[in-house]
Parts: sequence; structure tokens; C-alpha cells
Amino acid sequence: MQLKLFKLIAIYSIISLLGSCMNKSDDYITDRHVHKNISSLSIVEARYRTVNLLLSFYDVLTRDFGVGEWVPQSVQAQVEENFHIDCPIGYTSEAYRLASAGPFTRQNWQAAINKMHEIAQPYGFNAPKPDISEPGGASAVFSHPKGARIYISYLKRSIIQIETPCVKGKLYDEWPKGTENIPQRLRTTGRHENNEPPETWATSNK
Repeated sequence: MQLKLFKLIAIYSIISLLGSCMNKSDDYITDRHVHKNISSLSIVEARYRTVNLLLSFYDVLTRDFGVGEWVPQSVQAQVEENFHIDCPIGYTSEAYRLASAGPFTRQNWQAAINKMHEIAQPYGFNAPKPDISEPGGASAVFSHPKGARIYISYLKRSIIQIETPCVKGKLYDEWPKGTENIPQRLRTTGRHENNEPPETWATSNK
């Protein structure tokens, strides 16, 4: 009888523990912060500005900081939903990572991100901060009051990802409007892994 009672107590304890873990998990999920400081830009305007800022970075880093040519993604999508921010219902955010280039040297890294901040500051971006999740200080993040973000890393290849603020609409609304300035040589996978199906781009201005 005592053995059965002990087994029942043990089973009850396990069930209670599992329930507690599940509740904590639910609390964690529901505790995610919804970014309420939304942008008044349309999704096309946000896309256009984001693309142009990214292209400005590519040009100056190649010209002044020796990272070489930017090679477009061949497998990974170049554009995707931004999962770093939770937008309110009815709003969305897109992330752009068109290409990669050679790495920086430690000697020119700080000067490079300072130059990026000089370019990004008129758009409202804050000064860069090291990304503590990456070793050796080889990455930085520029935040924005409206939730946009610039991320740059040079562990093996230099990669820049720029994310739009939360803007009204659905993901990829009015695509491909806003992509006109992306050069033909950088147009590969677009929104699709392995370029399947092939992407539809706006008529190029380049």
C-alpha cells in the first residue's frame, strides 16, 4: 500500500512539474514585446529607403574600406519577413540582405561603422553598438526608435542586414515596387530560397 502511495505521489509530482514548465513557456511567449512605435511610411516607401541605404553602404565600404565586390546571395533569400520585431496587428516589417563581401581588417572596422553611422544618422538611426552574441567584436547593431535595425558582421564574409520599421500592410504588399534601384547584378533569389520560383523585380533604374 505504501509503495502504491509513493508511486502516485511521484507521478503527481512529475505531472505538476510538467505543467509548471508549460505555464512558464506560455508566459514567455505571451510576454513578447509588441513594438508600438510604428512608422507613418507606406511599405513601398520603407522598402525603397531601406534598399537605397543598403546600396549606399555597399558602395562606400567597397570604395573606402577594401571589402571588395558584393556578391549576391545564390541560395538564401535576399528578402524575408523580419523576425526581430513583433509588429502590431495590421503592420509588418521586411528584412534585406542582398549580398556579401570580403571581411574588414581590425584596423578599419571602427572607421567603417562610424562611416555607416554618418550615412544612417539622417534616417534616424542611433550610433552602433557591439552585438554581444557574436565573438570578438566582429559585429554591430544600429537601432532606430521606430524599430528599424541595421546589423553588420564580418566573421568570414561581410554581411549587412537592414530591417524596415513596422509599417501598415501585409508582408510584400505591392511588391516589387521599391526595388527599382537594385542593380541587375545583385538580383538573384529575391524572396525565395534557391530562386524558386524566379523572382519578379521592378524595372531597373541601374
